[in-house]
Amino acid sequence: MSGHGLSQVHGQELTRNVSKPPFNNSLPATMPLRNGTASKEACFSANGSTGTTRSTEIPSTTASNGSPAIVTQKVKTDHDREPHSNGELLKPASGDAAVAKHLEQIWEWNRTAPKSVERCVHDLINERVRAQPAAPAVCAWDGELTYSELDGLATKLASRLGRLGVGPDIFVPLCFEKSMWTTVAVLGVIKAGGAFVLLDPSLPEQRLQVIVEQLQAKIIISSPSNGEVSSRLAQRAIIIDWEFFTSTEFNIIDDGVPQSHPASPASLLYAVFTSGSTGMPKGVLITNTNAASALYHQAECMRMNKNARIFDFASYTFDVSVSNVLSALTTGGCLCVPSDEDRKDNLEQSIASLEANILDITPSMAQVLSPDRLPSVNTVIFGGEALHPTDIKRWWGKVNIIHIYGPCECTPTSTINYSMAGPDEAVHMGKGVGLVTWIVDPEDHETLLAPGCTGELLLEGPLVGRGYLNDDAKTAASFIEDPEWLLRGTPTKPGRRGRLYKTGDLVQYTNNGCLKFVGRKQAAQVKIRGQRLELGEIEHTLRNHVRVDEAVAALQHQEGQESRIVSFVTVRDVDGIDSLTDNGGECKSHCDGEYTSMMDHRGRTEQSLNNGKLQKTSRQEIHNELFGMLKAQLPLYMVPQVIEILDRMPLNRNGKIDRLALVKGLESRTSVRGPV
Repeated sequence: MSGHGLSQVHGQELTRNVSKPPFNNSLPATMPLRNGTASKEACFSANGSTGTTRSTEIPSTTASNGSPAIVTQKVKTDHDREPHSNGELLKPASGDAAVAKHLEQIWEWNRTAPKSVERCVHDLINERVRAQPAAPAVCAWDGELTYSELDGLATKLASRLGRLGVGPDIFVPLCFEKSMWTTVAVLGVIKAGGAFVLLDPSLPEQRLQVIVEQLQAKIIISSPSNGEVSSRLAQRAIIIDWEFFTSTEFNIIDDGVPQSHPASPASLLYAVFTSGSTGMPKGVLITNTNAASALYHQAECMRMNKNARIFDFASYTFDVSVSNVLSALTTGGCLCVPSDEDRKDNLEQSIASLEANILDITPSMAQVLSPDRLPSVNTVIFGGEALHPTDIKRWWGKVNIIHIYGPCECTPTSTINYSMAGPDEAVHMGKGVGLVTWIVDPEDHETLLAPGCTGELLLEGPLVGRGYLNDDAKTAASFIEDPEWLLRGTPTKPGRRGRLYKTGDLVQYTNNGCLKFVGRKQAAQVKIRGQRLELGEIEHTLRNHVRVDEAVAALQHQEGQESRIVSFVTVRDVDGIDSLTDNGGECKSHCDGEYTSMMDHRGRTEQSLNNGKLQKTSRQEIHNELFGMLKAQLPLYMVPQVIEILDRMPLNRNGKIDRLALVKGLESRTSVRGPV
């Protein structure tokens, strides 16, 4: 990528022509769902006269009364489907009354879709500005702003952006370290009618470039410290600080009145990027209506109000950071922003000094905090990872505990558990808030499952986002409309039309309609350190190295320790591949340095081409190259902690790579650790 350095960036707008790099958009083969011991499960089908019905083999469960939750004894495979001509529910082994009872119970929990709030989020914030202009809006390590001061700066920025063509469904990336100016930029973009995208400047520049290219963004807003990299990412970089807003040029050009680019509730509010299996980050699109509805339904459950001081801990790659900003500003609360250094090295003191009273953190991070040293904190919101009773007990009775769950496709939060009798109940996901929850056959979303069965969670309601950026096929596969059972309803509850998101998460209903998390439908998609990622993206990146023939990434669970990502590769033309079995070592010094690469004619990263021919390379050199390449292209949380070079991949009886055997045998083989 071409670009130029900057010696002075304060208060400047930087322009350049941006070239677009080629991307590989090939899709890997999908991975089959693997279930546990087969059991006969309760299921409901509402297919029409030409449809099919079946039940699937899923982990065995029992109903609330302790008896097996069996509604039908027909167990069908993918190749053994039975036509269901009359469109009625499957006849159960115990009689139609049992099916009707289960179905009525599910519809009682989900009888109506929550209200959709057709508002623009900046209008909600304007109401708080008018109601409490002198109240603190942002309290950050680098400055403080009242609601009136924040609104004044954001309005000026919106005016500039409007003159530059920012309007509905126009993306503006924001490249900031933790700072009060991030909030100014967010509000400025949405007041101009545009959609913002938070970038984490700690990510590799190549990944940031991929994101900006997907957004087709012409303008980026940045802090002075990130001005140089921002100028290489987009045609125009607007660097904001106090000098920008007080410059004579700015005040002559801008009258502080936003140009006419009105957004509607259906307009995009923001996009957030997650790991994608194709090797490219995947953009998720959220509208004003999605966010306004979430804020309306969830504020009280999350204890968000004008007395809230929300600690802005989450990285800008995590959609909770969006929730922190919008929740604070639409409820009259204050966003407490630590420096990046304090987030990492001085967390407790930063929370105390900012007098934050609400923490939204992962269970892993909560383990390093002491409730006794955080007297201002009265609410801890756990999310991003599976929650266990041991995570809760040290906080129980000292703070209000809230457990949240949500895929970013349906705004940051979808279900909330805010009322529990003890730590054991706190681990449940709670109920949908702003959404209703349905559980279906993981391989057939036209089949509802009864309470007590394990199935895929579907979410319905106004929080369901628009879809994926530039990917209609993926959107159509994950966002579905009008399943037959929803249109049909029950004899006592009318059906309805609806749009639903297929989460890919396996869950169960508890006795009272709360949800219990079981696992992921796709083994290739995992969560680590609070971030959802596709193992396929790691594999795709590894395969781009010219020496790699095959690559596998997996999650290794360790007793009493945090799970870690490990990877396995087979390579070509490696000197001493069989003899270098004790040459494991640290690669941190290489990974922390500069890493440059070139692309050969196949688009694969090349490190050792000499006159067009591969040269013999040692195993250790390959390790160094692979760790360096991954760190240059992926976020650090996606870089495997272990890479193993193997002579060949183990195969299962079906001739496929045996991923389980790879992980199980890890401790008996030599490996090299990567950056942590």
